[in-house]
Amino acid sequence: MTTSAPMNTRKRKNLTPSERAEVIAFLLKVSIELEPPIGAIAAFSTKYESSDDQIARLKGKSGRKTRLTEEFRHDLSHAIELTPFEERTDIRTLASSLGIAKSSLHDYFLAGAFRRHTTRLKPLLSDQHRADRLKFAYGFVHRGPRNTRVFDSFMNYVHLDEKWFYLKKENQGFYLGTHEEPPHLTVKNKNYIVKVMFLVAVARPRWDSKRHRIWDGKIGLWPFVVYEPAERSSKNRPAGTLELKTYNVDKDVYRQALCRMVIPSVKAVWPSGKRVFLQHDNAKPHVAADDPEVVAACSDGGWDMSIKPPPANSPDFNVNDLGFFTSIQSLQHKKKARTIEDLVNNVEEAYSQLEYSTIDKVFVTLQSVLQASMNVDGCNKYQLPHLSKEQLRMNNGLLPPSLTCNDNIYDKATILLSSIEQDKESTPVFEIIKTTRKSKKPRLSQHEKGRIEELREGGLSTRVVAQKTGRCTHTVRRITAPAQPRADPARPGSPPALSDRDTRRLVRAASRGDSSAAQLKADLNFPVSVRTIQPTLAKVDRLVYTKMVNTLPLTLKDYGMDFIYQQDNASIHVSKRTMEFYSEQEIQVLNWSSKSPDLNPIKNLWSILSRRVYANGRQFDSVQDLKVALFDAWDNIPQALLVSLVESMPRRCVEVLAKNGNKTHY
Repeated sequence: MTTSAPMNTRKRKNLTPSERAEVIAFLLKVSIELEPPIGAIAAFSTKYESSDDQIARLKGKSGRKTRLTEEFRHDLSHAIELTPFEERTDIRTLASSLGIAKSSLHDYFLAGAFRRHTTRLKPLLSDQHRADRLKFAYGFVHRGPRNTRVFDSFMNYVHLDEKWFYLKKENQGFYLGTHEEPPHLTVKNKNYIVKVMFLVAVARPRWDSKRHRIWDGKIGLWPFVVYEPAERSSKNRPAGTLELKTYNVDKDVYRQALCRMVIPSVKAVWPSGKRVFLQHDNAKPHVAADDPEVVAACSDGGWDMSIKPPPANSPDFNVNDLGFFTSIQSLQHKKKARTIEDLVNNVEEAYSQLEYSTIDKVFVTLQSVLQASMNVDGCNKYQLPHLSKEQLRMNNGLLPPSLTCNDNIYDKATILLSSIEQDKESTPVFEIIKTTRKSKKPRLSQHEKGRIEELREGGLSTRVVAQKTGRCTHTVRRITAPAQPRADPARPGSPPALSDRDTRRLVRAASRGDSSAAQLKADLNFPVSVRTIQPTLAKVDRLVYTKMVNTLPLTLKDYGMDFIYQQDNASIHVSKRTMEFYSEQEIQVLNWSSKSPDLNPIKNLWSILSRRVYANGRQFDSVQDLKVALFDAWDNIPQALLVSLVESMPRRCVEVLAKNGNKTHY
């Protein structure tokens, strides 16, 4: 009796090296644009009793091995951490600092070897601000079920805030076709884009048992606009036509808005109960919590309504700034607006289209922000928590009313607040916070000392090393400073770079002409930098006037009949007094059309100067530092660049003629 072979016989699992080489050589020979013809893979799988997938996988097993091993990723990340922040603002600068090709570094970025982060400016907090923020966040933690700590549900809070909405965005991105012409967006002046201020009141969505539906939490949105008759006629409308215009918001206007719009709207739509807290920030137009008119309006009708402002410099404690305004703006800019009426209608429509689930998410985010702020002792240096809120959503479509507070964070805040309350009369708050922090830091270990020395040797500043290691700058200096012999202690400060004689020579030379600091350095052959000369000249009061007299060549005796002055028709350039000055000094002014920055080379010069001042993401701590950097960049602009900009004027005019007066690429 014969037996048939089983139907599920396994084919050979692996190919020998010679068989793989034969398969690859044949497929490369018959392939068209590296794609094998139909049936070729099946033929080889039958020949070698293999599977089609096994033959097809040979195509992908080629090329050199990747460099992105775990060891390389660690070394790359460590090298980036040692690079100053100013040298890693973009891929090109970072690649130059690391000595890696820009394309290779970009490939590593796409592979996830490192990440990009955008840092936004936040309010500067004093130690008193941080103590107030900590106390404010701590007050919203209550005891929950099963001996837990939970945050307040904010069901009795109405968050108020104002927001400017603009008619146009200064920068707008689009997706275009391959040969499509990009849109040309124009405005008379970027500093005067039409904008309208709105007052928004929002509460947390909840189930309304009276109406048997979910209340969306929207109380109202009110624009600060008014219809006024036009004073003069124009080509668009005659005089007397009603126009929608904005007006300034001060304390009286805000008080009337609260008493006549916000508070009545809250009473009209509030689902249940009569105890409500109105939360607005400490802006100047906002009224105080004990304002008589507001208190009377809040208590009218038996309501227990009051104003409860958050701590100063705390926009992250208001749901409108946390995400509500951003959600409205994303919907508003999807529709075009040409007038104030269009802008108001678009914002109101976006407000009505916003779903209650978005508002509910922002209130849950507020609870997580309060916990994050408590974790850093009331500071605003934290990452916005991500909670995967959709997974928390309940069956009725709403999120849980309260989040659980971490016990360790709550206990730490309790200890710190107790210390502040006990010693606030004898010790300043900032001393208490510093003392509390110092007590938690152990002594430096040998590993920490080695890491501090390694970071300093890598080129990082003392402040950056202190931030990375969590130590003070004094400790970093003590570890990295070279040992000084006790017999010859170092003198405090350094001797002046310029002697008294050199300083007098410098002042005399600067008084005689309009030379820049760089020119004075070269003429006098001083072995100091330009930044040393500039502060020295700035200390001489009489030099300011002398320099202004010697560096304003605006008369005919300076340039003769060839002098032509070009300005951009700004209001200060064409005012009556300025025009009289031109006439008195017999200055010939170039008559050119307004709104033509591409016909003035100095506009390109401003852009070049700005890029040099803020190169590599450079920031400044004072106006004096910015002024020094600006003059330094100005002194180092080559003369050839100025000549090139002036000589580009004929080409600019030719392009304007070729495009019939439309925009150019300049």
